[in-house]
Amino acid sequence: MTDPKLSRRPLTSRSTRWAGAIATWLVQKRVQPNHISVLSVVFASLAGVALIGVGTCGGAWRAVLFLVAAAGIQLRLACKMFDGMVAVEGGCKTKSGEIYNELPDRFADVLIIAGAGYSLPASPW
Repeated sequence: MTDPKLSRRPLTSRSTRWAGAIATWLVQKRVQPNHISVLSVVFASLAGVALIGVGTCGGAWRAVLFLVAAAGIQLRLACKMFDGMVAVEGGCKTKSGEIYNELPDRFADVLIIAGAGYSLPASPW
């Protein structure tokens, strides 16, 4: 049987000190990887709603909403990284982990892409 740590796609961000510290803290607090995966959908929803808002307002609010969307997307990606780190490196794998690892990602992608799509018709560019 192969070591799951060796068969994972290499990510430079996963090897950073800050990511390891956060993953260790999450394991110590007994945060389940499945909960982190669901939280990624919350951040994707935030990004999608912000992108929809980009198309409906202008000026400084548009810039703020773009920043909110960018933050939501990055936090969603961080959740994606941390759910794997907690599951594999933290030894918190569950039987339903494979579903929770993949299914929330599909919902998150749709939320962000749909938000971006709805923002385009109202944008002047």
